[in-house]
Amino acid sequence: MNRQHLLIRIDQCMSLATASPCVRSHHGALIVDPVRNTLLVDGYNTPPPRSRGLCEGRWCARNGLEVEDLVLIHKKYNTTASLGVISDMGWYIVHKNGAREFPCDAMSVLGGPYETEKEAVEDQEKLSFQNPRIMYGHSEVGCSCAEMNALATAARRGVAVEGAWIIITGVPCLMCAKVIHSAGIAKVVAIANGYDNEEGVDYLNKYSVPLEILSENDVRAIGYQIRDMKKSVG
Repeated sequence: MNRQHLLIRIDQCMSLATASPCVRSHHGALIVDPVRNTLLVDGYNTPPPRSRGLCEGRWCARNGLEVEDLVLIHKKYNTTASLGVISDMGWYIVHKNGAREFPCDAMSVLGGPYETEKEAVEDQEKLSFQNPRIMYGHSEVGCSCAEMNALATAARRGVAVEGAWIIITGVPCLMCAKVIHSAGIAKVVAIANGYDNEEGVDYLNKYSVPLEILSENDVRAIGYQIRDMKKSVG
């Protein structure tokens, strides 16, 4: 791929990451044609299309729970069907960030209703250890990764990506590395951001998918090069 175009795409990918609504981290991904130097599709980490998501932009379930994060509320709710049929009144365990608005959305309600405050407190103290959907590190409960969204967009629009390059603001996780490999991506350009996804790197290396990881210094140098290019144009 033309070096000048690659620098521009890397800069665009970093800008795109800021569009992510995720409260935990922001990632962007661009899939580009290395022969024509053109953008095919892009994506950033976000809930699936037409989905309200899990956190409603307040709290990420992947961060896990501490007792201090929770609050007991005795309030009448209009919750969604995902919580089942509940009584009109009772004690509920709610994440503090989710208790800002009433009625509270379903994913902010973590437990309840309870007939007594004592029963709720006892459940509150053990909730973070017993509820599998809020255990730290379970990526399946969070947003879709940026590269996964980009590849899904390509599939939805009928865009061929075999032989294309993917630029990502982060090293891909194992699941994304598998999908990237299966999709026929020819090269991965990853911008290191502090997330050490060694399993993803090992997978790409095992199946000989070229991987270039850019450090913070590399990104800084790219910024200077883009600035110099803009000056030369002006």
